[in-house]
Formats: sequence, structure tokens, C-alpha cells
Amino acid sequence: MTRDCDFDITSEISSHIGTVGIVNWSVDLDSLDSAKIEFGLDTDYGYVAPVDLDEPDFRTLLLGMKAEREYHFRVTAVSGDTQCTSEDQTLTTGPLATGLPNIDITTDAPDALAGGFLLTGGRQGGPAYILDRDGDVVWWQPRSDENNLDWDNVSRMHMSYDGKYMWIGGGFRMLRVAMDGSSAEVRKCPRISHDFTVLPDEKVFSIYEPPEEEGGNRLILECNPDDNTYKVVVDLGTFFDNGFANPNAIQYSPEDDTIVVSVPTHDAYVKITREGELVWILGEEGDFTFTNEGWETEHSAHVLGLDGILLFNNGAPSQAKSRAIEYKLDLETMEATRVWTYEPEPSIYNGYFGDVQRLHNGNTLVTFSAAGVVHEVDEAGTVLQSMSWELGANLGYSTKRESLYGPPPR
Repeated sequence: MTRDCDFDITSEISSHIGTVGIVNWSVDLDSLDSAKIEFGLDTDYGYVAPVDLDEPDFRTLLLGMKAEREYHFRVTAVSGDTQCTSEDQTLTTGPLATGLPNIDITTDAPDALAGGFLLTGGRQGGPAYILDRDGDVVWWQPRSDENNLDWDNVSRMHMSYDGKYMWIGGGFRMLRVAMDGSSAEVRKCPRISHDFTVLPDEKVFSIYEPPEEEGGNRLILECNPDDNTYKVVVDLGTFFDNGFANPNAIQYSPEDDTIVVSVPTHDAYVKITREGELVWILGEEGDFTFTNEGWETEHSAHVLGLDGILLFNNGAPSQAKSRAIEYKLDLETMEATRVWTYEPEPSIYNGYFGDVQRLHNGNTLVTFSAAGVVHEVDEAGTVLQSMSWELGANLGYSTKRESLYGPPPR
């Protein structure tokens, strides 16, 4: 049943990030079961922000808006079988921060794209930022000498599962930044190197690089945001005969609550439990190893369920080409079969970093980090969209999301 309600709505733009809207509201409808805010460039809206009913004044952020544009929004509240919708409201976003990148985009098949938002950042001086499907910057790491909000190298960024924070790793530190830019904290997830992953309980597993004077392998840490503590989970070198392993990418596998780690020093991937116990190794040496033809040097991983993995194969400098490879894993015979490869034409050699992601519509996102190039390709390897940064740009890892609300897509 739909009825008229009296809404009291206030809205403003964040003083820290000019593309983030903040809406506070109330309604004369008791015992709300759910609520949402629809918003967009016109009254067709197009975006939906879920409302956390536990937030004071039902405070809700509008994320993903372009700079210096007028946006429309309306609030819908539901109690039992009664629904109320407010009248249309408007707010106007502010300007972009200075120093954000310029990006060239070539789109050959717009209707075939996965759409959504790209989370990435600069590996040499940051910042972390988000692009919409048009390549427009819609969020960025705020910059200020106060509250430790300065820009730094960015290797990876992930939103928290509750969607209220952005985790930003790079430059041997971990930041947790509020999505409205109002706060940023350096978390005790020390000396992060390359990568980290956020779990449903909001714990963070990261790669720790010891100081040069101490030496030793990079370690896997579990960082707890609740009390801002951390512990060592495992030294992956214990799984290899020579005791040496320096991981460079890490991803959570929700199907079995495990962690998959890239170990390029052995051209291998290692799956471990959250307690650091070995599950399997995909590579060419060590126990529990899958049989496969191997590859040379990798970054990144996208776990495709229990029996699949997508990886970024950097390749050797002499090969002068990098590619994305998908393997199917037979967990009974312990055989790994290559089932898909994407290699751009002309070739792109990406000597360090590089990322891959299977998108919700079956497309694949391939990030050539050092080259400053991102391709979205279809199953046949056809480039649907190419994004390129200015010469000399160095990207961190990149992730696409359908929405800026909800849990991480991988």
C-alpha cells in the first residue's frame, strides 16, 4: 500500500570530496523495515543507495556522482505493507580535486560493456580514485595535511563490506578512509607490500615486507580493524624446498573461506586456510602441486570458485608480451588445464604489477599497470573498451564494481 508521508530531508555535498552527497532525513512512518534513496542526473534516477536504518538521522551517502552536475534524488521508506516516497529533491556536486589523472578512452562496443565503477590509483604518488563507466572521476582520496590524508603510492583499494570505508594500501602503509572523506586512519597493518584482501568479517589479510636490514620473506598478516591489531599468519617459504617465497597478490575465496596467494618467485599460487595451513599449490614445484604447463612470472589472481583461477602472466622481458590466463582445476586428478587466454595485439609488455578480473557479465578486465592501459574484453578476446593513462603512468591493481554499495566483487 502506498500513501503520502511527511518527509523532513536535508542534503549537502561533502566538504572533503565534492562528488559525495550526504542526505539526512526522517518520515512520519513508524517501525521502518527498509528504505532507499534513488538518485541520478534526471528523474529517471538510475542509481540506488540503500539506507542503514541504524545510522542517526538515516544518514546516507550518494556515491558515484560526476563533478559539477545537478542531481535529483528521492527517498522511499517501507514499513510492513506500507510504502512512502518523497517528492523529488536536488543537489549540485562540487569540482574535482586538482592533480587527478586525464584518461583517454576508446569504446568500440558500449552496449557490451559490464559498466560499473573502476577502483584504481597511482603507484607513484597516488591518489586512489574511482572512475565511472564514462571514465569520469567520481571519488578520490582526499588530500590534506590534517588527519593524515596526504596522497601516497597506491597498490590496491577495496571498499569495506559495509560500504562505509575505503581501504587503501601502498607506500608501506594501510589507510582506512571514510567514504565521505571525513576521516582517515593509518591502521596497524604494517609495511604492506603489493596487495591485501578484505574479508566478510572486515578482517584484512595483507602482505608484509620486512625492512631491508632485517631481510627474510614477505609474510601474510591478519589485521583486525576492531581493535587495530595484527598477527602473522604464515611465511609461505615454509611450503617450498628452498624456504624462499615473496608473494605479490592475495585474494579471499568465499566458497571455502580460504586465501589464495600469488608467489612469483616460484611461478605459483598457494591456497591456505585462514590459519595458514596449506591446501594446495598451483605451480611446478612443491607438494600438492597441480600438473600444468606452467608460466613465467605472474601478478594478481581472480579466484573463480573452487575450481578456477584467472591470472595476469607478466612473461619474461625477452618475450616482450604479457597476457591473461584462465585455468580450470580438477581437484581429484590435481590437473590444471588452460581454458582461456587473452593477449593483446599489438603486444603489451608489463614487467611489474598487472591485474585481471572476471566481470559479472562474463567480460574480463585486464590491467597493464606499468603501461598505464586497461582493457575490457569479451570471451572471444575482442577489446570492447580501452583506457589509457598519460605516458609514464603507473597504476596499482584495479577492480571493477557494478555498484559502490554492497560487498567487494572479489
